[in-house]
Amino acid sequence: FFSMSAETIHRLLEKASHWDKDERYMAFSDICEELQKDAKLDHALGSRLSKAILERLEKDSSNDVQSVAVKCLSLVAGRANASQVSEISESLASQLVGGSEGMRDVYSIGLRTLVRDVPKDTGTVLCSSLTESLVKGVAQDDVLDVKLECLDILAELLRRFGALLTAEHERVMGTVLPQLSSTVASVRKRATNVVGALAVSLADPLLHRMLESLLGHIESSASSVGEGVRTYISTIGMVSSTVGYRMGAFLPRVVPLFIRFCGDPEEEALQSDQGNDLRETCLLAFESFVLRCPSHVTSFVDEILKLAVTFLSFDPNYSYDEEEGEEEGGEEEDGGDFDDEYDDYGDFSADDDTSWKVRRAASKVIAAVIRARPELLSTVYAVCGPQLVDRLKEREENVRLDVLAVLAELMR
Repeated sequence: FFSMSAETIHRLLEKASHWDKDERYMAFSDICEELQKDAKLDHALGSRLSKAILERLEKDSSNDVQSVAVKCLSLVAGRANASQVSEISESLASQLVGGSEGMRDVYSIGLRTLVRDVPKDTGTVLCSSLTESLVKGVAQDDVLDVKLECLDILAELLRRFGALLTAEHERVMGTVLPQLSSTVASVRKRATNVVGALAVSLADPLLHRMLESLLGHIESSASSVGEGVRTYISTIGMVSSTVGYRMGAFLPRVVPLFIRFCGDPEEEALQSDQGNDLRETCLLAFESFVLRCPSHVTSFVDEILKLAVTFLSFDPNYSYDEEEGEEEGGEEEDGGDFDDEYDDYGDFSADDDTSWKVRRAASKVIAAVIRARPELLSTVYAVCGPQLVDRLKEREENVRLDVLAVLAELMR
């Protein structure tokens, strides 16, 4: 900073610990204004400012003061040197894992701010400072909120600095993969995000080991439609979307397995919410394979398209023929028998029917083939065209709009 700005910040820092919260708030607000000027922090002033911000984040009783301190932190992060980044990140990570429950959100926001805003050349220091605490937070099972926050921050760290974490890849993978088997849905979802972010920068041997582990869990659950197997299938779809062609070698093993999980549309065991979710997950994985591994998936495109067309009309709880019959013949004079029969369904309603997820996912697979393999347009037109036109009668508006979009893509 110019000397005047430095002098101003030094003076404001004196007020940053004032007993009056309004004075503290105004001090940090004014510091933010100074930091927005195009200048650099020298080491001494940067260290003092970092300590003042951390002190407010750890001890201040005012949420407003903490909020403006986090804003200051985002401005400091972009100018901080390696030692300041290390000091701030270690303090926040330690507090996140072992500090006050009421302050956990503040520490989490502070760490996300650091990961987002620190200069690229301090990434190695940030990774070194954070990884130990984040892995520890993910591995512990005592406090769910800590585990969730650490998974979220670890995913963001890997997305920005994954290539700098090479030495920790195996350790991170060994800690996160078991979280996919958690009984808590929010843990499984966040672990899937971390695995996807990690896969991008993994060397081939580790990536292959990861995929072998995921496939092993799926193959051992071949008769299950539960949440666990859906998580692993979804994770493979996530990995495919991030690593692209590098997953191509596994498709001969993956595609037939996922097709088997989709089953037959008439299979009663899969006509449930869980069955619908499983089929949706498999179809979305196929979409990812087509888009990200277009050459490797070639030998499976016909089979995938046929599967997508089959499930495009999957609507086991609704009869379109009856609807058309009513339009042609009018209402029955005596509706008593129908009402009695309907009552047998209990409280079931259209809102309870999740089969629309399967139809929407099927339309996405067809759209993916059109975009990724334009040389197959004539095949897509022959196999899917009539069925797409027929599905314009779709009763769910969101799915109908997707079908229209696919038709428009096909006719373009």
